[in-house]
Amino acid sequence: MYRYTAFGLNILANQPIPELIAVAGAADPDITISIGVRPDVRDESRSVIGAEPPAEGSEERRGYRLSPSGMVAFCFSDGAGFFVTPGAHHICTTWRAPYTVEDMATYLLGPILGYVLRMRHTVALHASAIAVGDRAIAFVGGAGAGKSTTAASFALKGFSILADDVSAIDHNGDGFSVRPAYPHLRLWPASVTSLLGGVDALRPITPNWDKRDFPLLEYQAFNTSPLPLAAVYLLGARDNDDRAPYVEPLSPREGFIHLVGNTYGNTLLDPPMRAHEFDVLTQMSNQVPMRRIIPHESPQRVGQLCDTILGDLQRHVR
Repeated sequence: MYRYTAFGLNILANQPIPELIAVAGAADPDITISIGVRPDVRDESRSVIGAEPPAEGSEERRGYRLSPSGMVAFCFSDGAGFFVTPGAHHICTTWRAPYTVEDMATYLLGPILGYVLRMRHTVALHASAIAVGDRAIAFVGGAGAGKSTTAASFALKGFSILADDVSAIDHNGDGFSVRPAYPHLRLWPASVTSLLGGVDALRPITPNWDKRDFPLLEYQAFNTSPLPLAAVYLLGARDNDDRAPYVEPLSPREGFIHLVGNTYGNTLLDPPMRAHEFDVLTQMSNQVPMRRIIPHESPQRVGQLCDTILGDLQRHVR
C-alpha cells in the first residue's frame, strides 16, 4: 500500500498515484483509494441528481447517486469513473485504454478530491494559492481565468505555491487558512510558451492531455504548511486598456457571490451542507479582503500582473 498527503488529507492507495507526496507512518487514513477497482453496482439502481457542463479543455462531468448505499459515481465521457462511498472515506476508480493512471490522477486531484473536501465540510474553491511571506493569497476564477498561469509566474519570481485550481480553506474561528495541495501546476501550452519561451520547456502531464506539468519541487517552489489567508483576488476578464493590469475593490456582497460561484460539487450538496457553506463564505467575504484584478490581454504582462498584486497587497491588506 502507498501513503500520501494532499489538501490536509492522509491518503492510502493500492497503487502509486502520480504527483502526490509520499509519507511514512501507520496512522488511519482519511481516505482509501482503490485504483483499478469497480464496485459491484447495477445500472438500474442509479438516478441522475445533477450534471455540470464541461469546463474549458475538460470532459463533461456527471454525478449519480447509487441507491440504496448512497454511493456517488462520477462518470466522464472518456470512460474514467470514480465511485465515492457515503462520508467520502473510500474511492474506487477505473478507466478505459488508452488512458492510464496518470490520466486518472488529473481527475482525482481536481473535481474528485474537491468533492471529497466538500463532503468533509471543507470549503474547496476554484482557486490557486501562493505564499507571500507567512501568509497566503488566493486567485479565484473559473476555467481559463489564468489562475495557474499567475501562480506559475509567481513561482518563477521565487514565491512558493500552496495549491493549483483547488484550494482547501479552513475556518479557524478567528480567520481562514489555506491547506497545501500537491507540488505541481498544470499549464496550457500557450502559458508555457509565454512564461518559459517554448512549449517543450515542460513535459505533458500525460500523453493524452495538452496541459503541461510545472514541477514545483524542482523549482523549490512548494509550500508544505497551511498558511493564514490574507486576501482573495478575483481574476476578472482580460482587457487591452493601457491601465491593465489594475486592481478594483470588491464589496463583501460581490465577494460572496463570486465565492459561491467558484466552489466544487454544488449539485451534490444537501440543504444543511449548503447552509453551512453559505455561512462560512459569508464570514469569509466579510473578514478577508477581496479584490478584483483585471489582467492585460497581452501574456507578456503577466509579470507586471504579479507586481501589481504585490503592490496592492502591501498598500491595502494588513
